[in-house]
Amino acid sequence: MKLHFVSREAYRQKEMDSSIADIITQYPNYFLIPEGGSNIHALPGVIEIASEMEQQVADVTHIAVAAGTGYTAAGLLMGLSRHHITAQLMVFSALKGDFLAAVISDLSGITNYNFYFTDEWSLGGYAKVNPTYLQFLAEFESRTHLPVDPVYNGKVLYGLYNLGKRGYFKPTDKVLWIDTGGIQGKAGMEMRYGHQQATMPENQSSP
Repeated sequence: MKLHFVSREAYRQKEMDSSIADIITQYPNYFLIPEGGSNIHALPGVIEIASEMEQQVADVTHIAVAAGTGYTAAGLLMGLSRHHITAQLMVFSALKGDFLAAVISDLSGITNYNFYFTDEWSLGGYAKVNPTYLQFLAEFESRTHLPVDPVYNGKVLYGLYNLGKRGYFKPTDKVLWIDTGGIQGKAGMEMRYGHQQATMPENQSSP
């Protein structure tokens, strides 16, 4: 592997920036993997999750996943539809706004599936946090010993937790959370905000 370092300004412009274009011209047979892996070639691999899920987990009523580009959710939607899995797909956007819901439907070509989408727990935008959320994550990790990235998957768990408090789920429901990774962002977030001490009451347990 050979790494080419670019400025933040150039990266924001991606291949439109002249310095990045100069790098690309060095590799005439290049294949560009977009940020987030968001291209049409990403979908078949995600579709396979549905068949793996059928083999490993039974009687799931809800499937929860984070969304940044929408491609993982779109692939899951396609896989669930193909395998006739009726569990509700719950998509928790890491971005503010509901535009990803249309992206997911357009990519998958599926509009009649049991599909739930929300940006409520994006907390106002990408990588946005607040003290209550950070305390929730600290409490969750303390109780489960499971590290969670705060940008994507932490917000899925936070959303599920709050929906549970609102009575969204029945006692017999079985929720499957698909952890899509991103743990590499955890250290940077902790450096910025520090380790928050959990202050949830003991009788107010996390998911």
